[in-house]
Amino acid sequence: FLNYTYGTNGLPTPKPTVVNLIDEEIIKADLEEAKAMEPDYIIVIMHWGNEYQINENKDQDALAKKILTWGGDLIIGAHPHVVQPVKKISVTRPDKSTHQGLVAYSLGNFVSGQRKELTDLGLIVEVELEKNLTTNQTKLRDHHYIPVFRHIETNSKGKKNYRVLPVSYFDDLAPKTSFMSAATYNKMQATSKKIRNHLKKFDSKERSVILPKQLTEN
Repeated sequence: FLNYTYGTNGLPTPKPTVVNLIDEEIIKADLEEAKAMEPDYIIVIMHWGNEYQINENKDQDALAKKILTWGGDLIIGAHPHVVQPVKKISVTRPDKSTHQGLVAYSLGNFVSGQRKELTDLGLIVEVELEKNLTTNQTKLRDHHYIPVFRHIETNSKGKKNYRVLPVSYFDDLAPKTSFMSAATYNKMQATSKKIRNHLKKFDSKERSVILPKQLTEN
């Protein structure tokens, strides 16, 4: 695993703090060092992109292609606070081989107190890797995502409780059968519909989740 960020929101990073800022020369060198260790897979975590935009920007696209060309296999992104596409990208590596990598440009928010549009939805991305013990090669066998909704409950004492709920569980439930208010339910449905329709345009697919009944009744 390698990870990099565009910045620290102005926070200082005095030694011995170590923060890997996005620097293409350093990323390329790190990937060379990682490849020399002969790992099964190289996963790069990127803190990048424009906040509140549901599509990746040109810089994300260009850097993703470079990372996959230099040796990365999978890229998982964060920072925009909203979900961005999950895409397969094919590149030609220096040895002239063709490599297809997977990029989840932004997982959105998992748990947060943000109120902007679409910030109450996130993704869990699941990746299945398969290793051929004869050739010693590892490949991406399958991948999918689970949209999750951040639900905030306030108890009688005014304390907030945050739940991360798979959206698919509520697909067949009417608002009156859900433990959340009708307004929250409708907001979840509107947000998830927009994001789901957007993600369908790209390369991954959704996996539905059925929660144990007791988790939704407590």
